[in-house]
Amino acid sequence: MTLKVREISIFCFAWSANWFSLIASFCLNPSFSKSSVVPFDLNNPNSIYATGGFPFKVYDYPLPPMGPGPEQSEIPFLMNFIFWLLVTILFFLLLKKQADNKKIMAVSITAAVLSTVIGLVYLVLKFD
Repeated sequence: MTLKVREISIFCFAWSANWFSLIASFCLNPSFSKSSVVPFDLNNPNSIYATGGFPFKVYDYPLPPMGPGPEQSEIPFLMNFIFWLLVTILFFLLLKKQADNKKIMAVSITAAVLSTVIGLVYLVLKFD
């Protein structure tokens, strides 16, 4: 089974949108106080420095550089990817024939690679 240009483009654009939404949704927690830092605990909202993820919350960020790694949120990350995959499929259905262009596939692959690299660097900076 070979993937067509359209399927590759859809997957890559959805992956890029997932990373972009994660980075752009970073939101500081108003109840967090740097003057009274408590150990990071997911059950204690006062210990969470910030949150991130759209449309589903993916990460509870600790005050850098302390805290558990991003493995706490693999399922919400995949749920967000599925959401963006569905949005991208709907978008490509509207495009019809233009979506089978190899230039669009090249741009989508480049965007997916760059967003992955930027996203991984972002996670390293937020959790280490």
